[in-house]
Amino acid sequence: MGGRRASSRTGADSSALGNRVSSLFVHGVRDPFGSLAELRLALALIPAPTTLVAVAGAAHDLGGGRGAAADAVSRAVVAFLGRPA
Repeated sequence: MGGRRASSRTGADSSALGNRVSSLFVHGVRDPFGSLAELRLALALIPAPTTLVAVAGAAHDLGGGRGAAADAVSRAVVAFLGRPA
């Protein structure tokens, strides 16, 4: 799915701006590709409901799928999928 970049710093793709379904965003707080503040600004442009979960201590790889970061991601996904649409 292509599209012009809405923000080169956050990597927000303009195609996401037309999103109409609830979406979960999981972000490592040490991610060098964008800060939480930048991500929040990008998410505010999406018309659909968004949920942002910040994973403490994780970078872009969210801890490589191991340890506390993996547990935080799993909990976030389960909580998001378990809620009513």
